[in-house]
Amino acid sequence: MKDLRNEIIKTLNNELEEISFNGNVDNKTTDKLRAKLEGICSEFIDEYRNADELISDMINEFADSQVDIYTDDIWKSAYDFRFFTEQATKKSYIKLNNDISMKKIFQTGQFLAYQTGLNANVEGIAKSMTLRNVLDNVEEQIDKIDELNLSLSDDKKVEFIDEIKDYIDEIVNEIVTNEVNITDLETKNGVSLETLIDDYKEVEKEILDDELELDM
Repeated sequence: MKDLRNEIIKTLNNELEEISFNGNVDNKTTDKLRAKLEGICSEFIDEYRNADELISDMINEFADSQVDIYTDDIWKSAYDFRFFTEQATKKSYIKLNNDISMKKIFQTGQFLAYQTGLNANVEGIAKSMTLRNVLDNVEEQIDKIDELNLSLSDDKKVEFIDEIKDYIDEIVNEIVTNEVNITDLETKNGVSLETLIDDYKEVEKEILDDELELDM
C-alpha cells in the first residue's frame, strides 16, 4: 500500500523539477541577458515566496532592485539591453528631452527587460512558489496526512493527490491574475492544506455513510 505522505512529496517535487524559465523573451535577446533573465526568476522566488504583496507589485519592485546604479556597470551592459532601451523610449516609459541622461535611459531599459522577463515566466514562478509552500505545509500536517493515509485505499490516495494538484493550479491562477496576495492563501501556516484534508475526509465519510445505508 502506498504511503500517502511520501507520494504527495514525490509528486510535488516532480512538479517542481518540471518547471523551467525561458529568458528568450524576444528574438534579439543576447545569451548573456537570456541567462540573467532566467536566473532572476529563481532569485525572485527565493526572495518573495512568502511576501504579503500582489505578484505584479513584487515584480515591479524586484525589477527595479536589479537595475545597475554605477555608471561603469550601466555602460558595460548597454549592448545587452539595447532592444529594451529602444522599447522603453517607444512605449513612453521615458520622455526624451534635454533633462534626461543616458544613464537614466539605459536604467529604464534594464528595468523593462527584468519586468518583461519576470512577467513572461510568471506562471512558472507562481507555481514554484506555491509548490514550495505546500511542501512546507506537508511537514506541518504530518499527523493529519498520516491519519488520512490509514483510511484511504491506494486509488483514493491517487485521487486525493490529484485534488492537491488541482488546488495548486487554482492558487497559481489566483496569483497570476492578481486576485490575491500570496500569503493570503495561507498555504505556509497550514490552514489551506488542513482544510483540504478535512474536506476530503468529510466527503469520504459521507460516501461511506451512504454506502452503509444502501446495504441496510
